[in-house]
Amino acid sequence: MGNADALAENGRFALVTFSTYPASIFQGALKLLLFTVIPAGFVSYLPVEALRELSVEKTLMCFAGSLSVLVVGVIVFYWGLRRYESGNLMEMRG
Repeated sequence: MGNADALAENGRFALVTFSTYPASIFQGALKLLLFTVIPAGFVSYLPVEALRELSVEKTLMCFAGSLSVLVVGVIVFYWGLRRYESGNLMEMRG
């Protein structure tokens, strides 16, 4: 991937941007996108709905969403760490 600063910044901006809109304006595939690729649904929509309705089901969905984001983050971190470590194995030729 190389230097992913711009990619991370765009992801952060997408998360913030989509989190500010109400969930009711999104439907279908876009709503699925907001709960999977851009986890804005798990950041803002689902916790608010869980508190409004005092729903155990939505609270468990919040925990499942945050756990899945954590697992993906750990996998990506270790994948990048492995690539970084393999770059350090180069020997100097003299």
